[in-house]
Amino acid sequence: MFSDSDKVHVEPAPTPNNQLGNFLVVNSFLADLVAGYEVNPQRTRTAFRELMDDQPEEFIRSALVLFEKGLASGPADAISRLLLSNDEAVSVLCDPAISSLPEALGLAKAAVLIDPGLDVKLMRHIWKPNGTVNPVSAVRVLEVAGAVSDGTRIMAPLMQLMRYPNARIRSKVVLIAGRCKREPRWLEPYVQDPDPRIRANAIEALWGEKSGEAVRLFRQGTQDLHHRVIANSCVGLHLANDSEAASQIEQLASFSEPVFQAAACWAMGRTGNPAFLQPLQEMSTSKAGIVRRSALRALVLLRRAAA
Repeated sequence: MFSDSDKVHVEPAPTPNNQLGNFLVVNSFLADLVAGYEVNPQRTRTAFRELMDDQPEEFIRSALVLFEKGLASGPADAISRLLLSNDEAVSVLCDPAISSLPEALGLAKAAVLIDPGLDVKLMRHIWKPNGTVNPVSAVRVLEVAGAVSDGTRIMAPLMQLMRYPNARIRSKVVLIAGRCKREPRWLEPYVQDPDPRIRANAIEALWGEKSGEAVRLFRQGTQDLHHRVIANSCVGLHLANDSEAASQIEQLASFSEPVFQAAACWAMGRTGNPAFLQPLQEMSTSKAGIVRRSALRALVLLRRAAA
């Protein structure tokens, strides 16, 4: 595929007007390298490095796109190692202005297999140089860290963020820390928090727990006034093999408000229970807007589970 004299080089964009064109060139070239990776892995890894040295910004952006689409283990490993050696590449995971959440998650899930301490590196981007919290990057970091971390290495900064006044940030902290602790008594105060995002995430953090205390909190959550809290509680009951799970989901679907019906569809899809195929099919044709979209997505999940 390559001769020893080959050297990757892409001309830099001379003006801002050419930035998109330059990105497309790099994106296309990187995709070609990935496609031919197995022909000569060592030479392709060298080409990856040369391309990043030549056009670092475009390389990083192109890699994010490829990771979102999915990469084979060979090129994914090679590109992940290269990006983890670049501080700028790690920082783009934390900046929603540069990378979308699916792109960031795609890269992070591959990178954490190489560097299990990625969550620690990510958490450092939450704070500004003066020690204050950057709320925009904090939300993104917690979204990514929550997908790749068990919380054990980052518990100290998580507890520090529990005192931060932004409820959106605290709700994400509750989810990560709660999954790590998995203690109903520790999570119970958050199940009663005034903010529904925090209540919902406290319930979600208990998914998979089957103790009497956990089931009690799930049943309590089904009486909540917020659709997301109810739906998460229903899923919790299902995962705990509780006999009330299906009836609670059906009750949620009987609400007249579309957001409650959509939440019920979402919960049906999460259960994998084929008994929900018929009501979902009915809602996907008889309802409109968010209910129909939620029903269609849930049908896809159920059919995949049955395949």
